[in-house]
Amino acid sequence: ITVFVKDGIPENNLPAKIKEKSKLSQKEWVEFTKQIWNIPIPGKGDLAFGEHSAIMPEEIVRRCVRLFTFVGDIVLDPFAGSGTTLKVAKELERNFVGYEISKSYEDIIKLKLGPKLFWFMLKINQIYNLDCFDFLSKIDDNSINLAVIDPPYNMSKADWDTFKSHKDFLDFTYKWIDALLPKLKQNGS
Repeated sequence: ITVFVKDGIPENNLPAKIKEKSKLSQKEWVEFTKQIWNIPIPGKGDLAFGEHSAIMPEEIVRRCVRLFTFVGDIVLDPFAGSGTTLKVAKELERNFVGYEISKSYEDIIKLKLGPKLFWFMLKINQIYNLDCFDFLSKIDDNSINLAVIDPPYNMSKADWDTFKSHKDFLDFTYKWIDALLPKLKQNGS
């Protein structure tokens, strides 16, 4: 896991109630800040098991969201896949924005998030079936607190994960990072 933090001074005008509700316990702090995390891979209990080739473990997302956001913050997942990041953000009372280019994952995401899911509406707490670049262009600058990203790996697992060359893969990676950076709030991750 690599964490990047955007330059700038974070907003510290949050109500004490939100800070308290978002606070990590001492046990969580010790566990979450270890250099090595022992987290099992998702198994048959995950709704996307057998449906998606690269399921993100919920515990990785849970720790990142708890470490880097407050209740009510906005979590972005530009490669939503089966919706794990969005599900965990919702469970932790964070707002979320996600998009996934593969419409075939819509049913899995709906199962994880619940029945109220609308495509092509630019609102928080939604998932969109759009290309990440089209979608990033619609998000206001300095509006996202945390982006949890599990991008294509260039391992030819599916059409969305296949590039003509390593250079094309790197160009794609630089392009989405450049498009994402302005969307993060000051000191956002």
